[in-house]
Order: sequence, then structure tokens, then C-alpha cells
Amino acid sequence: AVYCPEPGYFVAVFDDISERKKMEAALRESEKFRYVLEQQKIVQASLDGFWAVHPDDGRIMDVNDTYCRMIGYSREEILQMRVNDFDAVESPEITRKHLEKITEVGYDRFETRHRHKLGHMIDLEVCVSHAEINGGVNFAFLRDITQRRMSIEALQLAMQHSQELAKKLAHSNQRANLAIEASRLALWEYELTTGNVYLSESWAQLLGGEAMPTVTTIEELAERVPEEDRPEVKQAIVSALKGEGSSAYRVEHRVRKLNGEFIWVLNEGAVVERDRNGRALRMTGTNRDITERKRLERELLDQRNEMDALQKSQVAAQTAAAFAHELNQPLLAIASYSDAALRLLGQQSPDLGKLRQAVEGSERQAQRAGKSIRELIDLLRLDEFPTEIFDLNREIPDILDTAKSDHELYFHSILHLDNRLPPVQANLTHVRKALFNLIHNSVEAMQEAGVPLPQITVTLSTKKDEGVAMATIQDNGPGFNGKNAQRLFTPFYTTKSRGVG
Repeated sequence: AVYCPEPGYFVAVFDDISERKKMEAALRESEKFRYVLEQQKIVQASLDGFWAVHPDDGRIMDVNDTYCRMIGYSREEILQMRVNDFDAVESPEITRKHLEKITEVGYDRFETRHRHKLGHMIDLEVCVSHAEINGGVNFAFLRDITQRRMSIEALQLAMQHSQELAKKLAHSNQRANLAIEASRLALWEYELTTGNVYLSESWAQLLGGEAMPTVTTIEELAERVPEEDRPEVKQAIVSALKGEGSSAYRVEHRVRKLNGEFIWVLNEGAVVERDRNGRALRMTGTNRDITERKRLERELLDQRNEMDALQKSQVAAQTAAAFAHELNQPLLAIASYSDAALRLLGQQSPDLGKLRQAVEGSERQAQRAGKSIRELIDLLRLDEFPTEIFDLNREIPDILDTAKSDHELYFHSILHLDNRLPPVQANLTHVRKALFNLIHNSVEAMQEAGVPLPQITVTLSTKKDEGVAMATIQDNGPGFNGKNAQRLFTPFYTTKSRGVG
């Protein structure tokens, strides 16, 4: 305002500062909580967003920097807003009832969506607790779970892709059956008296040559089999020749083509003639190219492994998030009550009634934290697993075959089974997993050590005095050195560059 002597009046200019005054009032009110929050680095350092909300009207009383970055608004803008200005799921009436419920119960946890300043949606997991501080306030931690939702969708897509691969595999098998019907198999006949092997013309197509000799020797054919595959092939043929269980055999292995490339074949054969003493005289069989099937199986296995890894990652992330959320709330409340108690003790004549309330509040929140941890642990713990009765003598060969065919582990196996072993009762999935892990780790260690012909011996025995069966897995690798052997059963200890031990 300015006074003008001539002609004698004041000139005044008015500026509407109502919005600025509201913002200043909100900032002053938030300072009531800012002191508590600044004393607790957990709030500002938290990866989760944080709100202090008025329990009656949903007004935002304070917010941390993480939520400001998450939602795109500044702190000053958010302090002028209410819960419904962000929530894209709840109506104002539902939000009001929700706030009343939180005040009554004391806490809540739920998922919702908030609208970013730029308009897009953010999926959030919200954990709220009510505290009787400065007339009542709701503390809320808000975690962005948008990426988790996207990961779940990616997992569903991966499962769909896995199903498509399974269909391709079935289609591949159908094509192989058509090939059999068309008589395009590589046929062979082995005369043991002369040592000659007679081959059909289809061998030229199998090995990629214009023409192949119709007569060769078993040694020349064996040269085309990789050295690491030979023990398995030899064991299968020898067992058939001796008539151990059956005169037929079936084995999958690799073969080197004329151009040096390796393909996978299904080698099936049987003894078709023996002399009076039971000695084999003639064998016949077929070799079929299964490279495409093995490629699809490998791709399908990779997809399953990726899904398993993604599922484990999701479980670990959700478990960690659950613990963090359950502990953040009571820890914040305990810190708030403790701060209030310290300020009361600093007064000349502290109000013992309020001091007691603060201490009792801290005790309740500590008990709540302990209860939350126990409930989570009980939820994650499975004390009982379904069991069934099965024959270990039949399961162990199947596990070895799966390791070789489905997981492409190369090793020669020797079995010492116990036909007198009665059926066992256990969780079959766990038994298979444990035995497969031992075999897989054994083969992997032998490969790293450069063992030329990895060999695994499985021995079954019975400990009658204890009423249990024992399976021993033994390899021909270098074993453990003294330093590693001392830490062999230490949790999470490993000598691998990857893995958790």
C-alpha cells in the first residue's frame, strides 16, 4: 500500500496467497513428524515409499523421497493431496471405510494401484499400521511390485512356450515313426563268427555320404562313436550277447558323420541266432537319426530350468519382501514410542502415565514383530511330506537313464543292486532329486578335473539293524583335498564358481 498526498488517498494491491498459506500449514504440520522420521534413517533410506496419513480424512501428512520419485510428484505437491488422489482402485467411500478399519484393527496389508503424475499406473503392495501419536496417525510403506507382476506374466509366457515345445517334440516323434514306416532306417547285421558287419544303403544317408561300403567291421563302426559314449554302448551290447535279462538292447549315443559333424542316433539291436551252448552267432538292428528330437528335448529342458530359476527367484523375493514388510511396521512404531519416551524423560516433571503408554506401546509392537516372524516361519515350513512305497532297484536305473538322456551327462555306470532289498517307504521325488544331484555334481567335478572316462558306481545295501536301505554313489574322480573335506558339510560352502553350495 502507498499513500499519495495529492489528492490524499492510499493505493493498495491485493495478492491471493491462500494456496501458499495452505502449503505452509501442511509443511508446518509435517514437521511434527519430520523430527521422528529424521531420527530414523530407516524411513529415508528405505527402498519402499513411505506415508504418514491422517486416519480420519486420508490427508497425506508426510512422505519420504522414495515415494516422491516413485509417483512423480514433489513433496510439497503430495502434502496438498489425499489418498484418493493417487489410488486408482478404491472409491472415496471405500477408502473412508478402509481407514476406519485400519484405526480399529491397528494394521492392514493389501495390493492396489496408484496413478503416476504422467498418467500411467504403478502396482503397489501396501503395509499400514496405526499409532496413537499426535492424535493418531497411519504409517504406510508402499512397495512397487510392477516388475514382479511383469515377471509373473513372463513366467506364464515361458510356460506357454514350454507347452508349444512339447507339442513340437510330439510332432517330431510322429515324423520319426513315419520314417520307420518308409523303411529309411540304417539297418545292420553283425556276424560274430566272421566279425563282419553288413550295412544297408540307408547308412550313406545317415552318415552324409554318396555311397558307403556294404561290409565293414565292428571296430570301424566303433571308431565313429565318441570315446565318452563307447562304455555305455559296449555295456548294452555285451549284456545282450550274454542274454542278461534280454537278448535285445536300446541305447542313445552320438555318431561322427563323414564330414566330422556329430549326430544323435537311437541304436537298437538284438541277438537273433545262438548255438546250442547259447553263444551268440548273429545280431541285427537299426540306427535312427534322433538329432532333431534331442535338440527339442534340450530346448525344452532349458525352458524348464529357466522356469525353475524364475520361480525360485520369485519365491525368494516374495519371502524377503514379506519379512521386510512385517518388520518395518513394528520397528517404526517402536522407534516412535521410544522417541516419545525419551522426550518425556527429558522434561522436569515427566507425565508418568504417558511414559507408561509409550513403553507399553513399544512392548506391544515388539511382541507383534515376534509373532509376525513366527507366523511367516510356520507358513514357510513343511514338516510333513507325502511318502509312498517303491523299489529302489527299479528307480536307480531310471535315474541314471534320465541323467544321460534328458540332461546329456556322459559317464559309464556300474550297478550293484540288491535283489533281496524289500520295498522302501519315502518321498520318491526327494529320493530322485537327491540321487540326481549326487550324480550331476559327480560328473561335473570329473569333467572339470579332466577325467577321460567318467565312471559312477551305484551300490545298494541294507542296514537291517536300523531298518533302512543305503545307496552309495562312487566316482573315479580325484576326490576332495584335505582343506575342502573339512568344510564339506558347512552350509553354503562350494568350490564352484557358480552356485550356493
